[in-house]
Amino acid sequence: MARIRSIKPEFWVSEQIAECSTNARLTFIGLWNFCDDNGVHPAKPKTLKAEIYPMDDFSAGDVAGWIAELVGADLLAEFQSGGNAYWHVTGWSKHQKIDRPSYKHPAPPASISGSVPRTLDEPSSNTRRAPPPGEDRSGEDRSGVEKSSSTISPPTPSVTTLLTLPNCPHRDLIAEFVAKVPELPRPRVELWSGGKDADAMRARWKWVLTATRDGGKRYATTEAEAIEWFGKLFDRVAASDFLTGRDGKWTACDLGWLMKQSNFSKVVQGNYKNREAA
Repeated sequence: MARIRSIKPEFWVSEQIAECSTNARLTFIGLWNFCDDNGVHPAKPKTLKAEIYPMDDFSAGDVAGWIAELVGADLLAEFQSGGNAYWHVTGWSKHQKIDRPSYKHPAPPASISGSVPRTLDEPSSNTRRAPPPGEDRSGEDRSGVEKSSSTISPPTPSVTTLLTLPNCPHRDLIAEFVAKVPELPRPRVELWSGGKDADAMRARWKWVLTATRDGGKRYATTEAEAIEWFGKLFDRVAASDFLTGRDGKWTACDLGWLMKQSNFSKVVQGNYKNREAA
């Protein structure tokens, strides 16, 4: 059952939050509603997608990519219990005041908390509640951002690389785009160091490294493989008379358009392939 949660004003100016894309931030907030009262949720992207995006055209792979951003920013940690994987909101006990808490899922181990945080350091008036007998819920840090200090062994492909994803190489991807589709507007590299377009590219990059095909195999597992995958995507754009404007029907395609989630998905699905003449 979804629960009412609190969000503090400093969330919006946190540098740690700002490291994540807009969709990752929204996913983070949505996750809170479906965590138990200890900030724990099953590590199941498909379940989370159904809970917080039931009417949106997102995939479980998209959600897995946004979760990867949150783990990379130390806002979530993953742990295993009883053969199942769970996500834990690391600053939960600092920033959520729960009356009469109930615990639906296993408690996170103390080993995933207690390291030095970076942001969200506004003092909180929350009082620490004692856990149920026999459960150790210690390890809260002083800023509300708890960070893993041990290696976590994830059980599923969608989270295998969450803690080790390479950073998005914006310059390399822009170079691939220019080389593959020279007829489209050339992106200005200096404008891709931040902002919505850069966030969108970062989200698409992480999707490529976390999403899986029908057989369970990821599209890419290394930075080189992911860059190669994007090169093939740009080849598909170059082959499309519509996207390149060769058919004269539309001439607004550029890298920013391509990196938007809905447009990206359509290109990946082959929606803009040339139709053979009858």
